Amino acid sequence: MSNTLQRLAVAIIVLVSGMAAAQDQAPRRGINTSTGTMVGSLPPGADPEIEAVFDRNKGALYAHYGRALRENPKLEGKIVFEFTIQTTGETTGCRIVSSELHAPELEQKMCARVNLIRFKPRDAAKTATKAVDFFPAA
Repeated sequence: MSNTLQRLAVAIIVLVSGMAAAQDQAPRRGINTSTGTMVGSLPPGADPEIEAVFDRNKGALYAHYGRALRENPKLEGKIVFEFTIQTTGETTGCRIVSSELHAPELEQKMCARVNLIRFKPRDAAKTATKAVDFFPAA
């Protein structure tokens, strides 16, 4: 095996073992399939379903952020969304409670995307707040 291939093989082994170690140390978080509830650390008073559904949809928000980041590489901070989950599971009335981004066009796009999120139907409408941190990758 050539010297370059040996180095590459060692680098891959180190990378994979480091990822495995990080996974072992990360707090376990997910949905308990028997109860349908979230397992792991959640913010105090958080609704497990809202956390799980919002987490599944964060990628679309980060996509908007990534595009805006190309125009302004210093763009970072926290946004707090407030939205209503209707009895049908539809999300409506998204608004920005607070934002450190100071990018109104981006915030408007993100709110429009939050309004596309769908939850399970529920007995009563519920207003929820969700904070999301946006920081450029190191």
